[in-house]
Amino acid sequence: MRAWSGYEISRADFEEHPRWFPGINEVTHVAHQSDACSIIKDESVRSGLVWDDSKLRAERLNVAWVSPNYWHPGFMYGTVSFHFPWSLFATKKHELYWIEAMTSYKPHALRFLICEPDEIDEEHRNNLVKRKLLSPVDPTRFGAPLYLDKDGNWFRINGFTYEFMVPRQLSLSGCNAISFENHHRKYCNKFSSTAQCNESDKHLSILQIVSLAISAGRSNQLHRLLNIDDGKADLFRDFLDYFFEKWLLPKITVPAEREPLAKHRDVLDLAFLALGEGYVTTPLRALQKISPYTIAEYLQVRISKRFGDVLDGFEIEEHMASLIENYYRRLKVKRRG
Repeated sequence: MRAWSGYEISRADFEEHPRWFPGINEVTHVAHQSDACSIIKDESVRSGLVWDDSKLRAERLNVAWVSPNYWHPGFMYGTVSFHFPWSLFATKKHELYWIEAMTSYKPHALRFLICEPDEIDEEHRNNLVKRKLLSPVDPTRFGAPLYLDKDGNWFRINGFTYEFMVPRQLSLSGCNAISFENHHRKYCNKFSSTAQCNESDKHLSILQIVSLAISAGRSNQLHRLLNIDDGKADLFRDFLDYFFEKWLLPKITVPAEREPLAKHRDVLDLAFLALGEGYVTTPLRALQKISPYTIAEYLQVRISKRFGDVLDGFEIEEHMASLIENYYRRLKVKRRG
């Protein structure tokens, strides 16, 4: 009996029900906000020991994790998703090993190790195979949980979670994009309960990482990944909407009149640098004392400098002015009532 019995792709099913077997073109590594910022600063996804109930838990094997699955209810792994092309891990040099099916997970999680021959010591790898902790997989033949056709297309079984362990760090130079996802409402892999996790949705991560990007001297990789044309305007609109409407304006303590930007530039630089480093209270106190119109002018300058004057036709300055004016208009109405 094969180690992956019950998780095979048969020729008959593949030819008769192709929709059961989605392709793999991209995989992601999803992280919580603080871990994502460390990844950005290091410009790599660090590998670490397998710490859960895996068969490899006691094997002192350092791996990074990626998966092709997308979780519409939200991700238990965090709110920041790093996208990598599957071709980075699926060259002719790579070897594929079955590890296990985590049947306590719903849906079942099918786990694999994928590596180049020199990424794991040969004696160590052979020992893992001998002890049946790893089982070699030939994806070019039907009967495995993955199938590689003659045209180089990879397929998996719909309805299961696929998790790939890679025994090395993943450089962000190979990353295609960063996206922001909502956290799962019930499950969190970092904390024992979601009540302990402050990442209920993606907006705090957007606030921190875009602040990191517009601060001086930040990672070129981050600028490249956020500067993807597709969806760039939506990202900055989400950032500005959350920053002004939900985060800053309800706590502002100064009149709305515009002040000279030069007067506050140093404080603004430090405030957004602190936001990018994950601090909230200190930068909020500093920003509360500055006119929102001055902050808007600052953001217009910084975003335009880093990401161009025009973001898919999205006029940043007009959008910020509208947010601020609408807020003060609602505030006046509320006070009259």
